[in-house]
Amino acid sequence: MVTITSQYGNDAGHEDEWTPKSSSKQLVKTKSTTPKQISHLQFGLASPTDMQRMSEFQVSSRELFSMPSRTPALGGCLDPRLGVSDKTATCATCKLKLVDCAGHFGYIKLALPVFHIGFFKHTLNVLQSICKSCSRILLTDADRQTFLKKMRSPRADVLAKSTALKKVVDKCKKTKHCPHCHSPNGQVKRCAGVTTLKIIHERFTPKHMAEEMDKLMENVQTALTLTSKDSKGPDAIRQALKHAYEDLLPTRALDLFQKIPDEDCELLWIDPLIGRPENLILQNLLVPPVPIRPSVAMDSGAGSNEDDLTVKLQEILDVNVALEIALVKGTHSRTIMEEWDFLQVQVAQYINGEMPGLARPMGGPTRPIRGLCQRLKGKQGRFRGNLSGKRVDFSARTVISPDPNLAVNQVGVPVLVAKNMTYPGEFTYYYYSDSYRQVTILTTFNFCFYCINRTSFSLQY
Repeated sequence: MVTITSQYGNDAGHEDEWTPKSSSKQLVKTKSTTPKQISHLQFGLASPTDMQRMSEFQVSSRELFSMPSRTPALGGCLDPRLGVSDKTATCATCKLKLVDCAGHFGYIKLALPVFHIGFFKHTLNVLQSICKSCSRILLTDADRQTFLKKMRSPRADVLAKSTALKKVVDKCKKTKHCPHCHSPNGQVKRCAGVTTLKIIHERFTPKHMAEEMDKLMENVQTALTLTSKDSKGPDAIRQALKHAYEDLLPTRALDLFQKIPDEDCELLWIDPLIGRPENLILQNLLVPPVPIRPSVAMDSGAGSNEDDLTVKLQEILDVNVALEIALVKGTHSRTIMEEWDFLQVQVAQYINGEMPGLARPMGGPTRPIRGLCQRLKGKQGRFRGNLSGKRVDFSARTVISPDPNLAVNQVGVPVLVAKNMTYPGEFTYYYYSDSYRQVTILTTFNFCFYCINRTSFSLQY
């Protein structure tokens, strides 16, 4: 989420403008809300409330078109309230055409929260640094004050804060018991060898977790006694629970992040006013406007080619509805977990289609989809391909050849390029000289003069 802070012309926040009244010659004083200067851009994490506030409606239908009229379906991914991709159509929100309307956002309310694949590393670092019982940071009061002083120092730059954060995380990883609630804390790591995003907490494996292991074994023994006549002995149970661990599901991580105090957020280099740690977990998913994922109609008129983002949003809606139905009906927990993992994979591919280690859908396309990350990064992305890579007239690029006969402030340009990239212009006799019969670079004005005849020259950009 980007917040733009603007500065206005006067103290009241607006600048007065005098405009003539159409019916008479009297001047009417009006207020202008146009910002005169943008002071800065502030990047932050969008909360679920922010996503709902910037959206027009909740997208809940997977249908793209209404048959037989084949008009965009209401409540779907191509709803006219999200904008239009046809030059002749009109946006249902602002009543403007495609030229003047950039589109509007919608949102999908997820049945269960999922991890954000772009912030997964940061989520893991936060979970490694806090207590899994009280959500306080795993630092003593003395260390806490020391690192707070470093983080709040006005002279601390990005490098200093990054170094301090690394020391905080390393020190928290080595802490076995919480200094505040004295609860044992094990190692937190990403589960390797699985095709989804999964974080585990080794709560029962280390030696200092013997008490936790005894409690778990007692609970399992009680459960087996109540549910089965042939209960196993303690040795068998301990052998079976030798590799037990705690799953830190998105719901569990969300509950822990919501209880983190604001001062502890500063130690983790998180500004609580801009983005709380719980915003690292996705509860709502923004649906981008239709103009950035246009629907291209086929020449035969039998259908349309949909964008990768639109197809992926359809799949997310399918899985989300199936998960909601499973939760309402009280389906077996294994089925719910499988649906939840599949929803996690679909959301991750929607954000980054080339993320390694994620499961590919069976029967789906073999090529990776163009997710949101692929549309921004790389040579063909928005920044390098569209914003920085402008294609304009009267410009070219060529090889700059090294030449021992040139000075250090001169470069050589091929004659063919110099002849083609010309802009004719008349000059007085003061500019004429026999030396201009050759292509020369005037570094002072960044111009290149090429002699056409004795009375006219061509000016090179």
